Amino acid sequence: ALLEHRASLLESVGTIPVVATDGGVASIQGIAPVGCNATHAVEVALQNFGSSTLTEAQVHFSLDGGPDLSVAWSGELLSGQSTLVSLPELSAGLGAHTLTVWSTISEDGYGENDTQTLDFTVTEGAVLSMDIQFDFLPFGISWEVENDDTGDIFLEGGDYVNSEFSGAFITSGGCATPGCYTLTVEDLFGNGMHYEPQGWYALSDGEGNVLGTAGGDFGSSMSHSFCVDGNAVAPCPDENGNGVCDEDEGDLIVVIEGCTDPSSCTYDAEANTDDGSCDYLDALGDCGGACEADLDGDGVCDDAEIPGCTDATACNFDETATEENGGCEYAAEGYDCEGNLLVVIEGCMDPSSCTYDAEANTDDGSCDYLDALGDCGGACEADLDGDGVCDDAEIPGCTDATACNFDEAATEENGGCEYAAEGYDCEGNPLVSSVGDLETSEAHLTAFPNPATSGQWQLTGLPSGGRYEVVALDLRGRDLDRCMVHAASSAQGWTVRPALNLSAGLVILQVRPMEGTPAQPMTTRVQIR
Repeated sequence: ALLEHRASLLESVGTIPVVATDGGVASIQGIAPVGCNATHAVEVALQNFGSSTLTEAQVHFSLDGGPDLSVAWSGELLSGQSTLVSLPELSAGLGAHTLTVWSTISEDGYGENDTQTLDFTVTEGAVLSMDIQFDFLPFGISWEVENDDTGDIFLEGGDYVNSEFSGAFITSGGCATPGCYTLTVEDLFGNGMHYEPQGWYALSDGEGNVLGTAGGDFGSSMSHSFCVDGNAVAPCPDENGNGVCDEDEGDLIVVIEGCTDPSSCTYDAEANTDDGSCDYLDALGDCGGACEADLDGDGVCDDAEIPGCTDATACNFDETATEENGGCEYAAEGYDCEGNLLVVIEGCMDPSSCTYDAEANTDDGSCDYLDALGDCGGACEADLDGDGVCDDAEIPGCTDATACNFDEAATEENGGCEYAAEGYDCEGNPLVSSVGDLETSEAHLTAFPNPATSGQWQLTGLPSGGRYEVVALDLRGRDLDRCMVHAASSAQGWTVRPALNLSAGLVILQVRPMEGTPAQPMTTRVQIR
């Protein structure tokens, strides 16, 4: 049938796009049809449906029939390719919502694929987060959070191969609707997370309440039952009510009207919407002028030329003339046009002087010259070392900024610089040059939870009770904060809860015992959110 009745299909060009320029929205991603998230990170799949390469586009969106908002995209999309364009985070609280997204490109040849619409509903509930710190051999660990009322699996995880997850920290989360749930954690080999350093897990809600946690050897299985109340999850602030989180307003394109043609003399580089105000230069270079021709390029329109002497130094200079007629007359050298001697102009006539007056014709002795520092008329006689300081004004001292006795006022090195011993600073404190230098202790510390909010975590694995100093360092070894703590016994061993004020980022923690024989500080790392 194909060969005899539909033979034309064998030479069909159906895979070739209908038009050269055609960009559109393939899908909207990042929003569940039903969920309790009230702040939404949305991505739009922008696709090149045409045959020509697409390099720029605008992605427009409107939430619940609100204002037309847009973001810009630029890049390179070959025919058939697509890319994800991130929208500013959206603020949509409880209830049903409609998000409409559409694209615009220059000279779009087909508009039917430009728009996509997504309906979604935000319900009451709570955001849950499952944090897991694996031990040395995580293979065999699996877990799930099941809705007791419906039997649906809300969150789950498993198949943690040793080569990828050994000693790793992971987190997984989602928005749970009101109801009761059971967290079940199982180990195929029946010994939990007991390999040193021991692992742990913790399921928490958005307010920091721990709904289920365990660590070390918890056997083959652990279960934790809990219920989620019907609370509304607050969306991000949206003061102007346009559906975009206030902190992401800067990602939107602001409509600026003006002339968008770079060849126009009224071109506005900041404009992104043409308002028809473009004007162009005429033959005289006037913006929007009416001169059609200026063949001699003298800046006067051909039909308005006035012949005469155009040399301003000539005695018969005609200031109204626009075209030279070759009839200029000049005064004799040293005289004006009336035959009078020229006026004497006094000043410095030496071109090598820094006070040279090019118009002077009579030297008046006012010449001044640069001194050794390049100052006009200055008094510096010499600067032999060329450091920009006059020899008689030099201040001896240590000029090496890395020295302990560096003198910032010194201008001349006196050879007396003093330096800290290798591995120590000028106060005798030991230095670190990298994260690897800090990880020398045989003790195994564990920060829980990790990542954590500043001041809301604990360190376990200390060798004994007693008093300890906890020091927080950045990745360059600089001291961020420190405090004194007492270790307390817990199921995970000796534990401390340091009270440190830290900003978000990766922090290195040193823990040093303050009692007994001095020991190498124990270290670990914690991510501060």
